[in-house]
Amino acid sequence: MMKYKYLFIFLLAHFTVTNAVHAQKIDSLLRAFNNYKKEDTIKLNLLNSIAKAYQYINIPRGLQMADAAIKLANKLNDQSGLAMAYMAKGENYYRQNSYSLAADLFKQSLTIFEGLGNKKGMADCLNNMGNIELKSNDKKALEFFKMAMILNEQIGNKKAKALYFAGSGTYYKGISNFPKALEDYAEALKIYEKLNEKRALMAIYSNIGNINLLMSDYPTALSYCQKALMISEQLSDSNGMITPLSTIGNMYIRLSENEKHWNILKKRWLLRGILVLEIQHIF
Repeated sequence: MMKYKYLFIFLLAHFTVTNAVHAQKIDSLLRAFNNYKKEDTIKLNLLNSIAKAYQYINIPRGLQMADAAIKLANKLNDQSGLAMAYMAKGENYYRQNSYSLAADLFKQSLTIFEGLGNKKGMADCLNNMGNIELKSNDKKALEFFKMAMILNEQIGNKKAKALYFAGSGTYYKGISNFPKALEDYAEALKIYEKLNEKRALMAIYSNIGNINLLMSDYPTALSYCQKALMISEQLSDSNGMITPLSTIGNMYIRLSENEKHWNILKKRWLLRGILVLEIQHIF
């Protein structure tokens, strides 16, 4: 029996588009940092911003900058800056898949923010902690998301409910409760569409597409994946293309009769600088 599996490999030049966006931001922050000589809260804020930005392209450097921020925050006795530094370091560990280390740092950050009464900081920490629990499909994720939602509502964050439903949808997707996941994602979409939050929309469209693939609803899966791809192209976000492309590829594996349509899609993506390799496996 012969099966076909599609492997998507993005050309280095295509990935560079996304990295260049982050690199440009970091370059700007580094210039400001290098030109600023005082050891004060302004320098601390720059360190924290640089550490957060590095999580997308250079995690070791991000951790290094976060440590420098922690050191300066302690020197200045700046508790707010220290909490932000712990969070930035935790986010770098999260991107590195070092979830235990990330969780410890988010907890330290949360404790400080609680002492300061900083509800935004508390909500951000709780959402980060919820995202960690999602990795093991632990229902504690929903508790963290709900606490974060309440805090965000108290400070007037318009995305409060959307953040909750997006996290909840991902939890239910992880435990294969697809109807509930789709219901929660739909609630998040209503809000994000009103706010025109493109990056959040891209992620949810991609997840809905993947769920519909698993439910064998191929037309709906294709529709949502195309929506995700359209936004990822608008944002020049190569990483955002990975999941919807993989979903579409898996769909066409199942629908071998759609080879002609698949070839059309391949041509389009090749024009976008994406290399699509077809690998034949014989079983």
